[in-house]
Amino acid sequence: MSTLAGNLCTVANLKDGTTKLNVRATASTGAAKAAVISAGTQVTCLADDGTWAKITTDSGVTGYCLSKYLTAVSATDTSDATRLTLLEARVATLELKVLGESQADG
Repeated sequence: MSTLAGNLCTVANLKDGTTKLNVRATASTGAAKAAVISAGTQVTCLADDGTWAKITTDSGVTGYCLSKYLTAVSATDTSDATRLTLLEARVATLELKVLGESQADG
């Protein structure tokens, strides 16, 4: 199990020559694209099973991407606004664990 859930992450470690990452509607490479984001983009990781991460972007898009393309951002390397975003992500992750995903989303 990965430790990305509840963290602010940066899109990184993409394949050579690749600068974009597909965000999928569900945790499957065959799922529809919800968005395409650039390398270096920061996202909030809501959940992570070690293969797929459920993320949300600053523009409000929520979807899934492969966890291996995310790197957690250290809270000590960020601004106060980014730390607040990180805290909000951790609260959202706890809500998912306590309430269950279906109740937390609605």
